Amino acid sequence: MRGGNLDGHQDPGDGSDSGMKPVSKAHRKSSRSSRNLSPGRRNSSDVIQDTRRRLDLPELLERVSGFASSRPGKELQSRMVPTTSMEQARSLLEETEELRIRMAAGFQLQVKGIVDLRSVLSADSVIKKGVLDGTILIAVWTVLDRSRRLKVSLPADESPRLTERSARLTDLPELRQSLETSLDVTGEILDGASDALARLRQESQDISKKIRSWLEDNSDRSPWKKALQENVITPRHGRLCWAVRAECRNLVRGVVHGESSSGQTLFIEPESVVRLGDQAQRVKDAEIQEIRRILAELTRQVHLRRELILQLWTQLVELDAAQARARFADAFGCIAPELEEGRLIELKGARHPLLMWRERGQHDNRSVDLERARQAVVPLDIKLAPSCYQVVVTGPNTGGKTLVLKTVGLLSLMVACGIPVPAEPGTRIPIFEKILADIGDEQSLQQDLSTFSSHVTVVSEILQTCSSKSLVLLDELGSGTDPQEGAPLAEAVLDKLYERGT
Repeated sequence: MRGGNLDGHQDPGDGSDSGMKPVSKAHRKSSRSSRNLSPGRRNSSDVIQDTRRRLDLPELLERVSGFASSRPGKELQSRMVPTTSMEQARSLLEETEELRIRMAAGFQLQVKGIVDLRSVLSADSVIKKGVLDGTILIAVWTVLDRSRRLKVSLPADESPRLTERSARLTDLPELRQSLETSLDVTGEILDGASDALARLRQESQDISKKIRSWLEDNSDRSPWKKALQENVITPRHGRLCWAVRAECRNLVRGVVHGESSSGQTLFIEPESVVRLGDQAQRVKDAEIQEIRRILAELTRQVHLRRELILQLWTQLVELDAAQARARFADAFGCIAPELEEGRLIELKGARHPLLMWRERGQHDNRSVDLERARQAVVPLDIKLAPSCYQVVVTGPNTGGKTLVLKTVGLLSLMVACGIPVPAEPGTRIPIFEKILADIGDEQSLQQDLSTFSSHVTVVSEILQTCSSKSLVLLDELGSGTDPQEGAPLAEAVLDKLYERGT
């Protein structure tokens, strides 16, 4: 590795001769100080969250989410929590890889347009919202339609995870067809939603034609001709009106439905068509009532299948998140590493993904000049064998030591999120119970902590939290104070971690 050395600290039970300078535990114990390492303790989840922030996981997830097609897919991917389950991590990675292979062969997931249904189909919102409007109902239809299509297209012999996913996509043909025949793509109610609606709309059109025909035929007749503003027929409050000059008001008998902002033009419904206008209004009111009845019936059908619809929605959103991971992996030349059942960490040609992102050579969320990014970021090879509990990275300033820690930590978190990593084949990474890090200067002005005290606080929290199934990353352990004091403290911490097998 450029700019540094990797020294291994062997398991005392290994019995091998590593050729490295031995460090005696007795020497470490004798040099420990009696400082209190627990100035303040938070719970385990807070410490883990801090580590994810220090390792830039939230930023990485945000970048990956930009490759999703729907807003819920982006939100799910950006809020993803690393799993501690080997089986779950393997399932996420395998599904991502299967989808990636299928997409390379031309497969289209087609989940664009999926919106968040949880807020309108949850148990509480069912009572609060009442009748659902057309835009929500067409969003439900979109979920049902996409689920039906994917149930047919997802299964394949070479895609067992996607085949398993398709089995959870239940078709609801009756509800889907009811919504499809009742709504257009914008959520407007179609004439075919009911016979009564079709009849009312036809009647409304016939009356409107009669009114418009009378207004057009009589606009050139005296005395109305000189009273009108260029034969303009204008709808006002659902009624068809003439645009009449205000000074000629007395020449046109009828109902005034408004005036222009200047007050120089009045919008008058002539007396001869008022009765037809009233009839048209009654038909329109009946049409509105029929639309409400149709929406109420569709809402009832949706609520009866509410839980199943939300399950289908969840499946589609999870697929979109997997699609985002697959697209990200393609864009940055990532691979699915081997998931290590034991403790072995082996990175081959690994690069920090956010450095690659900054060197991608493009300015949108998906275009990447992969060759440029690879050339700009130096790859890392590192191996920590199961018998080797600790690795010390040494080297000059700006030699890349902190970047080594961040790369190991972030790639381990990526794998736990089911995201392929920018590395070469042969890379192997375990699934850790906890990943904990003290990286960077976290001096707290609010708590009046110095840089050194801040580091001590974080290290204390790590010692309270870690176990033999944890990965701990410590940057410049014992720094920020006199080396004569910092070195014994660092040795004491390393001894404690070593005893736990961390």
